[in-house]
Amino acid sequence: CLSGNRAVLGSYRNDTEGGNNTGAAYLFNLPGLEIDCEEDLNGDAIVDIDDLLEILNAWGCTSDCSSDINGDGVVNIEDLLRTIDAWGDCGSSPPFH
Repeated sequence: CLSGNRAVLGSYRNDTEGGNNTGAAYLFNLPGLEIDCEEDLNGDAIVDIDDLLEILNAWGCTSDCSSDINGDGVVNIEDLLRTIDAWGDCGSSPPFH
């Protein structure tokens, strides 16, 4: 799974002979791989319905609006259109899940 510049890699081993199930997980920091996606308002590296709903819930906000993607001081049609235009996985990297 990839989030920002962090990746988690896990493995699982089913050792039926010994009757033990084991596994491991590793966390990697990947410098220079930061995926910047302003339209991803909830930070899950995907622009989807959750981000669109954040825009709609903040519609018309003019003061300290985290959903004001283009920074014009109001959550409006411009922010909605940018969200729709960015729909899908953030960045040029393929999805890692």
